[in-house]
Amino acid sequence: MTLRGDRRVLLHAGFHKTGTTSLQKTFEQNRHLLDPHVETYLRYDFRTGLLARPVRKCAAQRNKAAKEAILEEATLFFAGLDHSDPRPVFISHENLSGTYIGKDRVASYAAAPIAAKIIQDAWRSVTGGTHNLEFLYSTRRTGWIASCHWQRVITDRETRDLAQYEKQYAHAADLDIVVDRIRDAVAPGRVHSFAIEGVRHPALSALEHLGLGALWPGFDISDNQHTALDGATRTELLALNRSPLKGPEFYARRSALLGLPHASAAEGRR
Repeated sequence: MTLRGDRRVLLHAGFHKTGTTSLQKTFEQNRHLLDPHVETYLRYDFRTGLLARPVRKCAAQRNKAAKEAILEEATLFFAGLDHSDPRPVFISHENLSGTYIGKDRVASYAAAPIAAKIIQDAWRSVTGGTHNLEFLYSTRRTGWIASCHWQRVITDRETRDLAQYEKQYAHAADLDIVVDRIRDAVAPGRVHSFAIEGVRHPALSALEHLGLGALWPGFDISDNQHTALDGATRTELLALNRSPLKGPEFYARRSALLGLPHASAAEGRR
């Protein structure tokens, strides 16, 4: 038995390192303004994490079990919505496109069109059609591979330098090609995208796609998230990753370089 699909769902599914954290932080800070107009599910929400987890796994291992897990979680998510609520639904989690390049041996966003199609299939199974489910992707024209590289240097003990990283993943940098493949996969479903260099703020762009741009003047704007490190700090972190240091000594040194409180080994693996 299907439910009415009258609610509009806008799913912001990445990509990584394209202003997603700034968007999500800004939406989180302004939930009191958003709640009367839109139901939001951000990266920090438990249900959003459950939805994104199998997509990330599928990026590393695109087998039948991984695809079935996406379908199951997406179906549960959509079935759990109140389909009599008139507000649109906004979902944002960058792992809904997979995982960032270079992590878990992932070399491209090849899984993103697959995941989008499966999520659309789940929506169809719940509502009986594909209308009212739309996808939104934020992209980046310059500096994207460098940003992915430094994310790995900071969090995953990456030892390759930027030149090696750029050479290995240069083919993955054209995110517009990925968006085109997603459009093909979910046609005639609607797919929107914006480059962060071409918008005032990624959260404002998302609001405009929701038809809620008039709320922006009242927003408390989040500071820019995950700003770039200076060159000296980057060089020191890369050297630290290549060093024999392990455990608490490694994490204490990394925290000091990043200007953060001491992080334990367990926290470093999150």
